[in-house]
Amino acid sequence: MLTSDFLMVKAMLSSSQTLQYQKESVERALTCANCGQKLHVLEVHVCSDCCAELMSDP
Repeated sequence: MLTSDFLMVKAMLSSSQTLQYQKESVERALTCANCGQKLHVLEVHVCSDCCAELMSDP
C-alpha cells in the first residue's frame, strides 16, 4: 500500500483501529500471498557482485 493510501486510511480510523490495521498489515507482510504459509524474516548482506549472481540463479 502506498504511504499516501495508508495516511488516508489512518485519518479515517480511531487510534485502536489504526493499531489493529497496522498489526494486520504486518501479519499480511509475513504471510505468503500465494499459499498463506507464514514467512521467516531473513536479512542478508551481500556485495553487489554476489547479489547479481544470487538474483540470476534460478
